[in-house]
Formats: sequence, C-alpha cells, structure tokens
Amino acid sequence: MSTTDRETIIEISKSAFDLDSLITSFDGYPDFKAGLQSAEVLIIPSDLSPEYDGPVFPNTTSQVFQSLKTGLEGQAVVDVAIRDEDYVNFEFLSDVVILPVVFVAKEVFLPLIVNLIASYLHPRIVNRERQSDARVKSEIHVDTDKGVRYRIKYEGPVESFERIALKALEDAKSYPKDS
Repeated sequence: MSTTDRETIIEISKSAFDLDSLITSFDGYPDFKAGLQSAEVLIIPSDLSPEYDGPVFPNTTSQVFQSLKTGLEGQAVVDVAIRDEDYVNFEFLSDVVILPVVFVAKEVFLPLIVNLIASYLHPRIVNRERQSDARVKSEIHVDTDKGVRYRIKYEGPVESFERIALKALEDAKSYPKDS
C-alpha cells in the first residue's frame, strides 16, 4: 500500500528486514547478542552501498536513540544494533532530516515511538526560518502480534510526520497478512 502526493510519500509494505540474521551476525559476542535479543526497539544500521561499504547510521541516530530510550524508560528496552567500536555516523549532505531505521518488536509501542520521534523533530522545525520547507525521511519496521512484519516508510514535511504516520498505523492494521 502506498500513497503519494506532491509533497508526501507514505508506504506500507512487507518488511524485508531479517532480525534473526542480524542477531546471528553477533554470534561471537554473546553478551551483546543477548542484549539485542531482549530489546523491544532497535535502531538498525542503513546500507548505503555503493556510496559506503558497511553498516552506517545517520547523524540523527544518537539523539533519536536518547529520545526513545528516555521516553520508553521502564516500558521497553531500546538498543542500537551495532557494537560501539563498529559504529559509523554518516553525515548526509541534505536539507532533509534523515532518521535512523527503527525496528519495533511489539506493535503496541509504535504510536508512542511515533510521538517520541515527532517530539524530537519539533525543535528542528521551530528553529528553521522556513518551517514549511522542513522535510524528514523515516523508516520503521514492525512485528505485529499476528506474526506479520511490515514497514512504514515516510518522506515528507516534518510538520505532518506525526499525523500521517499515526494514520498509516491505522491503515497498517488492515495490511494483508499474506502479501
């Protein structure tokens, strides 16, 4: 399912994210692997091939991580799916706020995560001279309690991120189970 207007792209589709493969890649680090397995929310690396070889994170990652960790404290474990020594921050040369990719293991947390990300974004539009021009890219992968994993991808104005993303959550509830 995808909707587009000249300013906003919202896609709901089957997720190709393979959590088991990601966790297996840390077999040599049992403590780190156990931490990932216990997380309900993971910030996952992006693949920027061929521009960059290896996992990277946008420069917004540490702030988004802190926002999610603080906002979900006592409710969910939030982690970043990379060892500290392998973490690479990638500075995108763009006016668009590019958010890290987020995986949510329990769908119930998704509305709160969208609200926390919107709260993180709000000062970025308040401090811009041309608030209506502020844009954001977001990708969230979600496991449902019905065993379906889907992806919500948003690209559009910062000011409408929360409203449109929350609407996409409602639409995702009818996402086909077999597609």
